[in-house]
This record gives sequence, structure tokens and C-alpha cells, in this order.
Amino acid sequence: MNNSKAKKIYIYKADVFPLVWISIMFAIQLYAFINLTGLWELVVFSLLSMLFLTFSVAYSHHHAHISMSNSEWLNGYVNRILSLQVWISHYAWKLHHNHGHHLNYMNQYPLQDDVSIDESNWTRTDGSKMNRFEYTIHLAKTTSKRVKENGQKHEKFYKKYMTYRLQNYVIYFVLFLYSPLALLFVFIIPPLVMSLYIFWLTYPHHSGLRSSDPYKASRSIISPIYNFWFTNLGYHTAHHIKPNLHWSLLPNYHESIKEKIPEHLIQKSVFPAFELDKSRGISDA
Repeated sequence: MNNSKAKKIYIYKADVFPLVWISIMFAIQLYAFINLTGLWELVVFSLLSMLFLTFSVAYSHHHAHISMSNSEWLNGYVNRILSLQVWISHYAWKLHHNHGHHLNYMNQYPLQDDVSIDESNWTRTDGSKMNRFEYTIHLAKTTSKRVKENGQKHEKFYKKYMTYRLQNYVIYFVLFLYSPLALLFVFIIPPLVMSLYIFWLTYPHHSGLRSSDPYKASRSIISPIYNFWFTNLGYHTAHHIKPNLHWSLLPNYHESIKEKIPEHLIQKSVFPAFELDKSRGISDA
């Protein structure tokens, strides 16, 4: 594909690699679904695929903020593939994350009844901080409820969410008729694990940072390796200040605002999550 054609199809050329990657992964998933029949080979494939599907986790988040392409058909293709890879659909992201978490991420318990609590709250009702495991389970239990609640405020998106959900169930039913076992280990277990991984991955972004200052309410991870694989999700302060800025532009924007971010909230480690409980960054900002 030449550059001029790429510019016509894609809003940003940086989205070409994610498109190729998720398409290759989906092709591999389809091959495994059709050709693998033994239990153990399906188990091995399921485990291995999860390692590579983690890429789709962060990109599904970005795609919910800014669509990949000017083409509705291509966006629909990407939405469908990502929903089959990480379980959480495009419109669930929009309702829970865009129209929820981004508006309320600095609202943590305890607050007055008329204040909307963060849809991804890291506090218990008494205001104390959840640990990472508790946070992951809490979001798994409450996400559908909060999507429905936000859907009452955004009926257009909720109708699309429900339609999309029904369509995916039809796809799963057809795949079930072909091979229930392959469906389980290729398109059910890995995406469900990815949905939990989304919650696990996001815990370091805000946990412990109780602040009304947006420069102190998020933790940024600037490791190049981390941000290559998670498509710049580590530049999280920059993302929350400009949520509709394309992911490829976040590093430059981070550079323009980093002097406003407390130094201890900018981490260079590839695996910052393992350091959080020992870092002073976990304390209230």
C-alpha cells in the first residue's frame, strides 16, 4: 500500500500496524478454530494467544476514543474483531469509559450522593483503597451495571451496544454449532481473560491518587517498550487531559506538560505495577 492511498484510508498512518496485527491474530484464531480439535492443543493455543491478544486490549481503548479510519466499513470490521478478541465491545467502552470514567475519574468515595462516582473507582465506599485483585473483581462485577446506567443517559449508544451484543451472541451460536470445544478455547476463554486483564492493567493508572488536579490524578509510564505494546497508554496523564488526542500524539503532548506532573507520578519501568505498593506515588497526591 503506497503512502498516498494510506492517507486516504487512515486518519493516522500509525493505525496501520495495529490493523495488520489484530487482523493477523484474528486469522490465526480462525485457523485454530477450524483446524485444532484436540483438547490439549486447544489449551496450549488458548494460553499462547492470550500473550498476543494483550495488544488488542489497549488498542480497543484507543479505538473507542478515535476511530481508526474514515471508512465506516473498516471501523465496523475493527470493532467486531476487537470485541471478539477482548470481549468488551466498542460501545461498552464508549458508555463505561468515555461517557463515564473520563468524566468522573477524580470522584472517589466517600462523596455526596449527588456526585457521580468513577465508573472505575479504586476506593471502597468508606474511602479506603482497594488492592489490585479486589479492584479487578469489583470492575468485573459492576461494569455491565454501569454500562446500563450510563446507557439511560446516552440511549443512542446503548441501543448500538445492545444490538452489537446480540449480534455477537448470534456469532457465538453459529460457532458453537461448528465446534463447542474450539469456541470455548479460542473465542470465549481468551477474550474473557482479556476483559479481566483490562481491569488489572488499569489499576496503576489512578489508584491512590486522590486529587482534584488532573496533573496529579493519573500515573504516567514512559517506558518505550511498554508504550510500543500498549500503544502509548502509558502516557495516561496526557490522555486524560486530552482524551480525544490520537494515541500516536500522546508522547509529544506529554513532553509539553511533564513539568506540571509530579516527578514521582512519572515512571520509567517496563513493569511499574510491581513497584506500586512500595512507591510513594501510591499515596494520595
